[in-house]
Amino acid sequence: MKIHLDLDYIDEDICSVCGAEIQAARKDRRHSSGEWNEYVEYRCGRILHYSPNFRHVMEEKRCPHDIADKERRDNIATFYGKVLETARSAPCADSEFRNRILYWLESCKPRF
Repeated sequence: MKIHLDLDYIDEDICSVCGAEIQAARKDRRHSSGEWNEYVEYRCGRILHYSPNFRHVMEEKRCPHDIADKERRDNIATFYGKVLETARSAPCADSEFRNRILYWLESCKPRF
C-alpha cells in the first residue's frame, strides 16, 4: 500500500538506498515559525526528519542496506579497537592517568 505524502519538505517516496516503501509519515511539534517537524520512516528502518530549526532534511537513522555506511562503521570499530588496545598495552608509570584515559575511551565507544 502506497502512503500519500502530505509533507512540505520531504519528498522521497521510496528509500534512495534500497528502494523500500514508506512505512509511516507524519507531521508533529509545530515550530514557532509555523512550520512542522516532518518524519518519514521506510520499511527498511531508515528515518528522514525535516527540522524547522535547521531548515533542512536530516537522516536520523541510516538504511541498514547502505554498504558505504557499513564499511564506515567497520572502519571506526577497527580503529577504536586498535586505539583501546594501544592504551591498554602502552607502558605508563602513572596508573591514575592510565585509568582516566581508559575510562574516557570506554565511555567514547562507538554506538551504532
